[in-house]
Amino acid sequence: MTAPRPASVWLAAHPLFSGVSAAALEALDTVARWVLLAGGAALFEQGDQSDALYVLVRGTLHVVVRDAVGASHSVEYLGAGALVGELGVLLGEPRSATLRAVRDAELLHIPRDAFLRLLQTEPALGAAVSRLLGQRLTRTTKRPRVRPRVATVALQPVDGHPVPPAFVRSLLDALARGGATPSHLSSASLEREIGVGASTIDRGDPGDSRILELCDELERGHSLV
Repeated sequence: MTAPRPASVWLAAHPLFSGVSAAALEALDTVARWVLLAGGAALFEQGDQSDALYVLVRGTLHVVVRDAVGASHSVEYLGAGALVGELGVLLGEPRSATLRAVRDAELLHIPRDAFLRLLQTEPALGAAVSRLLGQRLTRTTKRPRVRPRVATVALQPVDGHPVPPAFVRSLLDALARGGATPSHLSSASLEREIGVGASTIDRGDPGDSRILELCDELERGHSLV
C-alpha cells in the first residue's frame, strides 16, 4: 500500500463528509487509520462488537447475514465509497452481518467514540448519515436476497505455462456473445496502465493501491474482469 494521504484529505472529497468542517476532519487524523484487507478475509463477523466504522476506499465487500438456524444469506455487495458498519456504531449493538473482502480492499477505520463526537458537533454529517440509512433500508427491503455476483475471474495455468492467448481471446468472445461485457487484465496490460514492474508488486507494497483503483475502474465499466 502506498503512503496514504491523511484521513481528512480523503474524507473531504467524500460526499458524506462534504459538509463537515475542515477542523473537525483534521481531528480525525490522530485516530483514524488505514486498513489493508486481503481478498477473502473478513472485516468483521456477525455478532462482533461494533467498536468502529469504516469507509471503503478501494475494493469490494460482500455482506452476508446468518439466520437463526445458521444458514448464510447474501445481502449485498459494497463498492468504493461505501460507509461500513455505521448501524452498529450508532445503535451500540453487535455487528448485524459478516463483511468479507471479495478481493483486496483498502479502508479507513474510524473509532466509534470519534465518530459519535463528530455527529454531535457536525449536524450536516448527521443529516447525511440519516439519508444514507434510509436509502440502504429501502434498497434492502426491495431486494432482500441477492444472488452471488461474480465480477472478477482469474485464469490460473495448471502446468506452469502461461494461459494461451488464443484461449483467452476465444473466452472473451464467448462471454461477449453471451451478453457479458468482459475486460482482460494481464501482466502486460497491467504494466501498460501502471508502469514497468507493476505485475510483480506484492500486496501492501508501494503501487498496490493503484492496482486496486484500476480493478475498481474495470469492474465499474465491465460485468466481468
